[in-house]
Amino acid sequence: MRDKAPLACVLLAAACGGGEPAAPPAPVRVPVTGPTVLPAIADPAAGVAVRLRSAGAEPRRALRYRPVAGVTYDLALGMSATMRMTSAGHHMYGRDGDSRTRLSLHVASVAPGAIAIDVTVHEVVEPRFDPGRGGRASLDGLRGTFTMDERGVLASASASLASSSVRDQLYLLDYLHAFPAEPVGVGATWEIDQIVTRTGITMRSTQTYRLEAIDGDRIRTSMTEVQDAPPQLVPALAYEALSVFENLTMRGGGSAEQEIALDMPYPVAMTARFEFTDEMRIHRPFWEPQPVALMMRGTAHGKLTR
Repeated sequence: MRDKAPLACVLLAAACGGGEPAAPPAPVRVPVTGPTVLPAIADPAAGVAVRLRSAGAEPRRALRYRPVAGVTYDLALGMSATMRMTSAGHHMYGRDGDSRTRLSLHVASVAPGAIAIDVTVHEVVEPRFDPGRGGRASLDGLRGTFTMDERGVLASASASLASSSVRDQLYLLDYLHAFPAEPVGVGATWEIDQIVTRTGITMRSTQTYRLEAIDGDRIRTSMTEVQDAPPQLVPALAYEALSVFENLTMRGGGSAEQEIALDMPYPVAMTARFEFTDEMRIHRPFWEPQPVALMMRGTAHGKLTR
């Protein structure tokens, strides 16, 4: 559930026409030059920080993944979303859409500190929020590899999986479930804190997990997430050469429930809910800045089977 702005580029670009020319013509105005300083996470070099907040009740144990090399799993991910877009208080666009993704995860190797997972994408179906524009390039057949440690912390990913555009469509790496280093029991809470970029917007994501139950190697957790992006220019959203998007405020959040089997490399089951709002301006030569507000909410789910 991570950030949930993967469709913002298509949605915003669909509605950027219109408006009245300013008089007299004025040059494009770009009041900011990039993201403001985001609060530092504990280990910026690693890209993610996992912080224990409460160890929970006794008995406690260190939670570690221990998948078996050579085993292949099928992963199905899905999302249903509602989008609404307005400009200066006027309705511009609104539509509902569903997406689904089918992948295979093959445990290629298991070594201390390095669990390598080979990924094959079989199908990615995305909603067409703008029927007048072509969809994004198909990811069907995409292959790649990611490596995580025994705690589920992402160590590396091939370029085919790690690019911002692929992560916006695939969500695979966003749903990895990391554990704290310390032993924990029922009721334990921990935070996963990271700086991410989605559709060109740099934001901070803070996920707070709670250990709800332990039954042998099966555990159940709940999660809440908060996302926040500072003011910044977003060149990735430009729909024409002279247009400049300026992100003013972006805030999002959500919640999820996950079921984990420690002998499997990915959550066995996941359900999530999310909502975000984004206030932006579009700057174009000889036009007044055009305000755009985007709201999206929806649900997501995932299931891993052998």
